[in-house]
Amino acid sequence: MTIGIVVFISLAGTTVGIMAALAGGAVEQSFMRFLDVVLAIPSMVLVLVMVSIFGNGIVTTTIAIMSVSWITYARISHSLVLEFRESNFIKQAHMGGVGSVRILFKYVLPNVFSHIIVVATQDFGDKLLLLSSLSLLGLGAQPPTPEWGYMLSEGKQFMQRAPWLLFYPGFLIFIHVIMFNLLGDRLQDILDPKET
Repeated sequence: MTIGIVVFISLAGTTVGIMAALAGGAVEQSFMRFLDVVLAIPSMVLVLVMVSIFGNGIVTTTIAIMSVSWITYARISHSLVLEFRESNFIKQAHMGGVGSVRILFKYVLPNVFSHIIVVATQDFGDKLLLLSSLSLLGLGAQPPTPEWGYMLSEGKQFMQRAPWLLFYPGFLIFIHVIMFNLLGDRLQDILDPKET
């Protein structure tokens, strides 16, 4: 579930951010100001408001997280496109007669997606913690759906007699968050052209 959320928000946010950067002018400015206003509100608050309005459950929680999380990717991809648009190799490609569409697909998008892959990998742990937190509060997954946060919620009442009911789901959440953060750091070392 978490992988699907991260894949969707990274693709949707990156596409919107690139389109806003290519549009330019008043459209770009107004859209980016709207994103600034939404980013000023913590994403957890927006998710909690949406879940309280539309009801709890894994589907509602997933839609709420996706509807507020793509904005970060839109901001990142927008700034990256603006950065690469003003770089020397893009200007040289323009002077060499390369068309704008070919420059976009050959030079800009590979550089943008290498950064987005790193951010998405590190974002997996954040979304896993967010889903688990909502399930722990009873707003996410409901039985019989297996989910680590809900397992923690159910195991609280048996903490004195059977602490392993809390230990194993918590340990799995911890391991996955650490693993994807380390993977993101490693991918950044591999994909960052400034490091080579």
